[in-house]
Amino acid sequence: MISLSENKARFSFHRQRLHPWTYNAPSLLHYHVTRGRHNYSDFKDSQIETLYYGQKYLRINKYRHGIVTVNCARIGPPNQLAQNGIIHTIDRMLKPMDILGDISSFILRDPRFTQFARIIYAADMVNYFRTSTLYTVFVPDDQALGNMPKELSTRIFSDRKIARVKTSIELLRDNQLNTMVDLIHRGGHRHTLLKDGYTLFAPSDEAFNELPPEYLSTLKSEPGLVEKLISYHTVPSSLLLDNMIHGQLFDTKMPNTHIKVTLLKNDILINDAHISSPDLESSNAVVHVIDKVLVPPEHSLLEVIRRDPTLR
Repeated sequence: MISLSENKARFSFHRQRLHPWTYNAPSLLHYHVTRGRHNYSDFKDSQIETLYYGQKYLRINKYRHGIVTVNCARIGPPNQLAQNGIIHTIDRMLKPMDILGDISSFILRDPRFTQFARIIYAADMVNYFRTSTLYTVFVPDDQALGNMPKELSTRIFSDRKIARVKTSIELLRDNQLNTMVDLIHRGGHRHTLLKDGYTLFAPSDEAFNELPPEYLSTLKSEPGLVEKLISYHTVPSSLLLDNMIHGQLFDTKMPNTHIKVTLLKNDILINDAHISSPDLESSNAVVHVIDKVLVPPEHSLLEVIRRDPTLR
């Protein structure tokens, strides 16, 4: 940002062509120049008028730890004195629209949209609307949301399906499936599980703890075994409980293997594992929590470990 002393130089810009790329367009240079002398120590949360003749203001924010930003660009080093003004170095180019902030910032600070802001937080979409991708959002104000039937309002704010905007990895983490998340990262499967349209049968932490300690330790140190484990727990299609039929077999992502569905009176088994938390829907997959680690019927993980002396 450049700050020029109007009293000493009476510096002015004419709205004309400064460089070929600025012809017949507002010059970005104007947006980096303010009138008057603005010392770094004098900055506070405020707006400063620029020479730009469209969106004219810069937003200054001063934080408790002493950092000052202009439209979110950090100032430093500041107060570089010139004969006719002051120059403050900033870490990125300023654009006239920067002062408006992103969609999330706009919604969160507007008192008309406090209820919609709750929905954004509940759906974990705050960062989603802070990317450089362009969106158009039609936001109901608090009065509009307040006019909804109470039953519908309660469902919007509490229904678990609002979590569909989360990825399966985030859903696993939210449901305290920490061992599964750890193995996914160790095995390099995080990006694989960000793809759309699959079902993951995720063992609980308690299920992993029932494995012999040496087996679990080996799993955590052998990416190849982790790959087999996760592949055998994954069906390459979206599968809800309503789609399951007694005795049905589903192919897994582990070649030439399948899992079997058994419907009991008050229970559903995948092989010999009980589904404890069904139909957890994310933005890209369906997750069912199970109470036992599934073992492939042939050449199982445990057999591989037993046969290989280096894995014992």
